[in-house]
Amino acid sequence: MLGVSRTAEVPRLASNWRATIDDYPTALAASRDAGMLVVGTSGGLLVGIDAASGAVTWRQECGGVLAVSFGPESIAVGGQDGRTRIYAPTGALLRELPATGPWVEHVAWSPNGEYLATASGKVVRLWHADGRPFLETHAHASTVTALQWNRRGTELAAACYGGAYLWELDAGANPRRLPFQGSLISLAWSPDDRFVACGSQDCSVHFWRLPTGRDSEMSGYPQKPKALAWDANSTMLATGGAPSVCLWDFSGKGPEGSMPKELAAHGAAIVGLAFHPRKALLASTALDRMLCVWEPRKGAQPIGRANLSDRPECLWWHPKDTSVVTADASGEIACWRVEGARAS
Repeated sequence: MLGVSRTAEVPRLASNWRATIDDYPTALAASRDAGMLVVGTSGGLLVGIDAASGAVTWRQECGGVLAVSFGPESIAVGGQDGRTRIYAPTGALLRELPATGPWVEHVAWSPNGEYLATASGKVVRLWHADGRPFLETHAHASTVTALQWNRRGTELAAACYGGAYLWELDAGANPRRLPFQGSLISLAWSPDDRFVACGSQDCSVHFWRLPTGRDSEMSGYPQKPKALAWDANSTMLATGGAPSVCLWDFSGKGPEGSMPKELAAHGAAIVGLAFHPRKALLASTALDRMLCVWEPRKGAQPIGRANLSDRPECLWWHPKDTSVVTADASGEIACWRVEGARAS
């Protein structure tokens, strides 16, 4: 289904800044005003970085980091020791939530910052912003592999074996199940709250139309599609699972019965995808240690690329301009400038 072809002359992206943290980055999050980045590492380091200059403003020892989420006023960190720690934007430790298992793999602040969701093993927990428990789910069929709020912050989605579960705050511990016969490994909720898409262990992408419950599947991927990303208008879904990016059209009647648009420039499996939150730009990273930037509505060739020092681990767009940040396995954090891109 999926072909791979190298592009010819593609402009090199210029670097705005580079920072080195001397450890393996496992998670990256940005403040709501996009002024600060926080990077967590496997060795137990939490680092605050100025998003404009790349200057490291603080470092904090916190135990091995598995997940980071930046809320309106504080930073939640999920650790290998089973604890969730809450930090101020200055790096000061504010509180620790009670240990709930051997590790905390996912953390996610609700959009308004009133609730924090954490996933430890098979169980998801919701906490008030001040650390008080709010809700504990039943044990899912397997370890929760992904956690994401909808745009309005009224529902939380969790992916695992057997499907995705949507927990509505007003409904308490009675989730809506989106059934799937197999293990889901990734989840992406569309910005308009109408679709939930999941990559699966069987090398397919499954999605559900939430208003009707109707589900469909994209199959034929050579690898597991863990990287998923929606554009800001919820009309395009980008998926990994191959060396080329597959772009599915969700405008009109949807992608059923169609073939995806393929964006081919990488020479190895895609590991990161991110759409710019305001412009029609897509960033992709792959095991070939390359970053590519695309204008998928304009064409199928990248408009810029950059070579990374090691395997890419994190990817983030600055919402106020056209710079994109990568973190790679060598501990290098780099901000790349995308020039000549047009607004959507």
